[in-house]
Amino acid sequence: MRPKRQHYVPKFYLRQFSNFKDNEYLLVAYNKESQRPFNVNIENIALENYFYSLDEEETIEKLFSSFEGDFNIALTKLLENEDIGHLNEKDKEVLAYFIAIQYLRTKEKRLQIGEIINTIVNIMGKNSDLKYQKDSVVISEKSLRNFHIDTIFNGFQKLAEIMTNKMKWKLCINNTDSPFWTSDNPCAIYNELEPEPFRGNLGFMCKGFQLHFPLSSKLLLILINPDMKVSDLKKARWINKEQLRIIEKASKIKDINVIDLIPDREYLSPDRIMFENNLQVVSSTQFIFSKIKNFNVADKYLNEYPNYKSNQRKRIVTNHDNL
Repeated sequence: MRPKRQHYVPKFYLRQFSNFKDNEYLLVAYNKESQRPFNVNIENIALENYFYSLDEEETIEKLFSSFEGDFNIALTKLLENEDIGHLNEKDKEVLAYFIAIQYLRTKEKRLQIGEIINTIVNIMGKNSDLKYQKDSVVISEKSLRNFHIDTIFNGFQKLAEIMTNKMKWKLCINNTDSPFWTSDNPCAIYNELEPEPFRGNLGFMCKGFQLHFPLSSKLLLILINPDMKVSDLKKARWINKEQLRIIEKASKIKDINVIDLIPDREYLSPDRIMFENNLQVVSSTQFIFSKIKNFNVADKYLNEYPNYKSNQRKRIVTNHDNL
């Protein structure tokens, strides 16, 4: 009988954040809801019973296993050289495919898709001539699962192409005592710019969009949409010292793209490590993973923003929230 436990974050990826002891790869996991850490084998986390159908699970696992060897080659190059310039075209393509599939395959993405579908149904119901009651029609778990799986298979190649050909790659290096965290939804998305009226700003082609993906406890990759200019950066919701330096450097230059001023790699300060780990707090569904048992940063953030503790939190903000 095929195993029913199906991972949506692969074990070979989680090894980069684990400690190897007594022939086991062990993570320190942090449950956001209870705000408690615990030790766990990578075999037993970031999974769900029958998350995919059996045939689809086998296909997805084969797809990931086909990347595993090449992914580890590319990652080893980055770990040894700490330089994106050491990657060849195949290395970048493999990393892009891996990140694209990981971005699409998690439980968090399925929850987001379900919320989007139900929001659309509510909007259509409200605008119909029928006496519609909010949330009276909800997509079934089976239909949502099938829709999610179709999204993975039909979307990952296009996303990988965007990542490879249309985004700036930046490698962040952590030489501090605080490791990068990852989570059960490790592809954290972010935008410093405020969304335009009636539009979101967290799509790959949106000006200012960034995807932050931890590669290991020491390395993190940021993929950046190239369209933001210095004049846009001045309108960002907050500006840190690094950004101020960028603006100052560009002040005597005609309005240029911010990515032309961003280095291919950066050694991060403790404050930036905290920022990156907080992105994992926001991005994760329920669990954060680390090499060490210190989640004070997560405790502080969740105490300030308790909404992120709940699996049932609202994920999609629309102009129809008063339905």
